Amino acid sequence: MSTLALMPLDDRPVNYDHPWWLGRSIGIEVVRPPREWLGSPFRTAARGPLAGWLQDVGSEADAVVVAIDTLAYGGLIPSRQSTTPLEEVVAALEPLRALRRARPGIPILAFSILMRVNRSNSGEEEKSYWLTHGREMFRLSYLEDKQACGDSDAHEDIERETLCASLPPEFVADYQAGRARNHQVNRLALDWAADGIVDYALIAQDDTAPYGWNIAEARDLRRVIERRGLAARASVYPGADEVGSLLVAAVACRQAGFAPRVWPRYSGVDGACAVTAFEDRPFGELIKAHLGPLGGSLAGGPEDADLIVAVNAPGEVQAEAWAQVLVRDQGSVALPQHAALIDAAALHAARREMTSVRRDVDELARTIAADVSAGRLVAIVDVAFANGADLALGERLLARVPIAQLGAYAAWNTAGNSLGSALAQGIVRSMTRREELSTEALTAHLTLLFLHLLDDFSFQGLVRTDILVQDFPALGLAPSFERIPVGALPEIEARLGRRLEPHVEVLARSLGLTTIPNGNGADRRVARVRIEPPRLPWQRVFELSITPDLELE
Repeated sequence: MSTLALMPLDDRPVNYDHPWWLGRSIGIEVVRPPREWLGSPFRTAARGPLAGWLQDVGSEADAVVVAIDTLAYGGLIPSRQSTTPLEEVVAALEPLRALRRARPGIPILAFSILMRVNRSNSGEEEKSYWLTHGREMFRLSYLEDKQACGDSDAHEDIERETLCASLPPEFVADYQAGRARNHQVNRLALDWAADGIVDYALIAQDDTAPYGWNIAEARDLRRVIERRGLAARASVYPGADEVGSLLVAAVACRQAGFAPRVWPRYSGVDGACAVTAFEDRPFGELIKAHLGPLGGSLAGGPEDADLIVAVNAPGEVQAEAWAQVLVRDQGSVALPQHAALIDAAALHAARREMTSVRRDVDELARTIAADVSAGRLVAIVDVAFANGADLALGERLLARVPIAQLGAYAAWNTAGNSLGSALAQGIVRSMTRREELSTEALTAHLTLLFLHLLDDFSFQGLVRTDILVQDFPALGLAPSFERIPVGALPEIEARLGRRLEPHVEVLARSLGLTTIPNGNGADRRVARVRIEPPRLPWQRVFELSITPDLELE
């Protein structure tokens, strides 16, 4: 078994646990630092111990994947809030250069996050002034870049000037200074790719829009890549929390000398052209971008593909997934009590997407079932809604598709997040499905599949809404994605566990309905799935921590 040293972006399960399960499914031991050393909303990562860990573990590992933001700032959130000078940040990255000097032949893949411009008034993960000026700062960012591109109109120019005059200049200056520092670090990552310090540098654009200060930085970085001929060693595209898993898959592809070919299928004729809420390009182009670090390409047809990517793209507009329950049950849910959480426009967007005739989830489910029956491997990327699954597609998959035979399923957070994690697992599975896997490896693959089904479909699509509109008010809390008061957290987590129990049972039964081919060995079947009491690791209902126990027979 080869070993891969992973320095995650932070301590969340998608960054810490999912890459570990993915590596395990292909026989790669993913070695991670202690979770408590990593960053979170409550602490900055222990950069000193992490630097020592990188030197120690990197001296023996067969490959290394490093989140630059963890070494440089102490994690994703500190990268947005830190006022550390550029010189100190660059000095904190020296262990990566030292590792290259000590191990000149080891594959080192590094990733950095191109800092988002948060579009809401929330100070939990940004600097404090974002609580009162976040929406205005986002709008100024958008309009300034649009004007710089020559695309703004007269009304937008007036709005931009008004914002410039009304926003406190010290806030704008402070924020832009932080952005300038982070941009220099991203430029440095590309320099290191050119100099061979890292074998691949991926700059992931967090929460992207068509225009913005971040988009201007992305254009600059892409120009550097083009000018220096780095297309095979670096890339810039929308994503963030899926990148650790994608680069684990990239290491697996490099080790196997495997260049994956994928064939996308869409739920609607315009699916490849759909631009989702937090991305900057059509979905067909997003697939191509995510294939870059994997050395992959689009296949000429389904028969030539290693992996079919079944995409449920929005037909109208990418609305919020958790609003589906409110639209579906409208009349039985008292909307005024959570009007601050969701407005009429959000409900309208969800209703439009739920009733759209510009995509067909019935046909997509039938096609997925036919592909699986024909022996093709399918990864499902459900991005019709943001931050959770399309309930209609999820229900049809459980009814019609042998889900245990899927290569991957993802429907979480942004479209880039879902696409990257589904490609990572699906491509890894495409390398292993004709081999006889150990019980440990096959269990790891199925566990990761179960985690996404339970989290992305059951929790994000269904249970989370019930918690927000029923359990929060019952405890005297206003429904919110912000941090839950410490005193209420145990009861919310207890209710979460009770609400998830029937979903665990349904998914366990569905996974156990069909056997899983295992190369030349005997077919296997999921015998049982249990989970430990779920937690909300960042003290909010945005991300879920699940510890599963899946057994095969």
